[in-house]
Amino acid sequence: MFRFLFNRRGRWLEEGLSPKQAEVLRGLPEVQRLTDEQFKLLCGKTRVMLEEKTFEACGGIALTEQMKLVIAGYAALMLLGEASDYFPALTSILVYPKPYIAPVEDYDEAGIVTTGHERRFGESWEFGSLVLAWNEIERHLQTGSEDNLVIHEFAHQLDDELGISLETERVLNGNSETEWAVVMARKFEAFSRNPRRLPSVDPYGAEDLHEFFAVLSELYFTRPEALRQDSEQLYKVMAHIYNPTP
Repeated sequence: MFRFLFNRRGRWLEEGLSPKQAEVLRGLPEVQRLTDEQFKLLCGKTRVMLEEKTFEACGGIALTEQMKLVIAGYAALMLLGEASDYFPALTSILVYPKPYIAPVEDYDEAGIVTTGHERRFGESWEFGSLVLAWNEIERHLQTGSEDNLVIHEFAHQLDDELGISLETERVLNGNSETEWAVVMARKFEAFSRNPRRLPSVDPYGAEDLHEFFAVLSELYFTRPEALRQDSEQLYKVMAHIYNPTP
């Protein structure tokens, strides 16, 4: 089974994408800084993502091959340094045309549950699925902004796989001294108290460690020079995790 999978992946990596598909990837803002060798690898890894993951149209969207290609391309960009083995817990990518309404449950200190609904652009589930709103992806493609929904949600997948936030939390609890996690913990504590300490980082990252890693991942791939200017230490941590791509 594993040999069969390895052989298929090897073939897809070698074949890569068609010239037309590769042209689409060339148009992604974050791809402009890649070398020719990195771009060839990106095409191969994008092909693997397209072959191995299921894309599902939701909310009436007409899901095109180009949409799938863009999503797979951004996910593959995060894998150029072998940070993950193609997000092994992920099987399905659900694509909505615009933000969707999701049920939520909130627990107060007394354990009382309040139910409601929340408008969301995307979400990542620990096992199985990831959800994306296409109009938010399209907005990024048009503006080249520092927020990238695909990278954000796939960063959550990587976080669950590698235990990045978990290790950082262990530092905060006094149970670990892992060097990169110490940096993350220290920077998160300062950022959660005052987001202006990292002016280029989305303040949403102050929500919790998971969101902190996700917004850092966005910035690392969209504006690596801005992250480096904000914090050389955080930049090095992200480069350690992604085995640098930017």
